[in-house]
Amino acid sequence: MACDGVASALRRLADWLALERNVAVMALAILVITMGEEMWAKFVPKHLRMLGAEAAVVGLYGSLKLRS
Repeated sequence: MACDGVASALRRLADWLALERNVAVMALAILVITMGEEMWAKFVPKHLRMLGAEAAVVGLYGSLKLRS
């Protein structure tokens, strides 16, 4: 069974990294949320423009985004 092999490999990896299940789930959730945020962040200036923001506001957003 391929599923047993994959589950066994994941279990060995978790043991090697000394991860408990709740920590691994939290790390995966943070990874997914961060990746999602990075994907839509590039579209925020266009969204601001569609909402009617002026170029200065979009530029200010870009300046503040680069600092963090």
